[in-house]
Amino acid sequence: MLDFPSRHSCQGNGACLRGAGFVRLADMRKPAPLAAAVVNGAVVLLLPTFVLLLFAVIRANLPVRYTSGAVHARAVSPIVSAIQASIDGIFLTIPLASIAAWRTWVHATRWQNQKRTWRGVAEAGAVGALFVMVRLASAAWAAGSIVGFLAIPVYAAIGGLVGLVVGLLLHLTAVAVLKMASLS
Repeated sequence: MLDFPSRHSCQGNGACLRGAGFVRLADMRKPAPLAAAVVNGAVVLLLPTFVLLLFAVIRANLPVRYTSGAVHARAVSPIVSAIQASIDGIFLTIPLASIAAWRTWVHATRWQNQKRTWRGVAEAGAVGALFVMVRLASAAWAAGSIVGFLAIPVYAAIGGLVGLVVGLLLHLTAVAVLKMASLS
């Protein structure tokens, strides 16, 4: 049987030892954790796209407010600009979707082994805070602004809260996929 790196080392008799770094290929072929990982990766990858499109549709259907007598032509429709922003945003969310899929697979495998925790939700909050801190620190460093560095903890806390909400959503979708897989 093929072995792949992980936290367990399985010997030929099927006994697994912790810490050596391998897991059997048969353990990786369990379809429910893989399905949950794919669903959560897709949610993280496509959620910003759907939010941008929703805001574009809402903005396109709001009445236009005129503030002056000048006529301004729109360069592009709000929906087309939202699609362009979504395509650009996908490249930003690919690493986050990969992390979400990997950690979902890990936690879903543990969930099937009756080791159920909320650690994944906390990890999502930490990733949200870290993501905001890295993005703002690079911008503040480029601008040379001390005020930018002072604002990082506030925005990191907001990013952490958003990460917790997204983590809760991902936890619920993973549990739903695992429950559906156990019913079939």
